[in-house]
Amino acid sequence: MNEEYDLNYFLLYKKKYVKIINYLDGIIENLKLDNDCDEDDINWFIKKRNTISDKLEVCLNKIKNLCVHEYVNDEIDIDPERSQSITYCVICEHTL
Repeated sequence: MNEEYDLNYFLLYKKKYVKIINYLDGIIENLKLDNDCDEDDINWFIKKRNTISDKLEVCLNKIKNLCVHEYVNDEIDIDPERSQSITYCVICEHTL
C-alpha cells in the first residue's frame, strides 16, 4: 500500500476487506459442512482469508496513523438487561 493514499482510501478498503473476509468465512463454514468437500479446497479458502486478513491489518494501521481521531463515549447493549461503555473514533471507528 502506498503512503500517498489518504484516509478515505484506507477507510474504503477497510470496508471491502471486512466484506471479503465475511464472505470467505461463510464459504469456509459451508465447505466444512459438506461431507464431499476436499480438505485442499477448504485450505485454499483459508489461505485466501488469511491473505486478506493480513491486508486488513496493514490497512487498519494506516488508518490509525492517518486519522485525526474524534473520540466519543457511547453505550452499547450487550443484552436486553446490560450495556457497556465504549470509547471510539467517529471517523475510523478505532476503539480505546
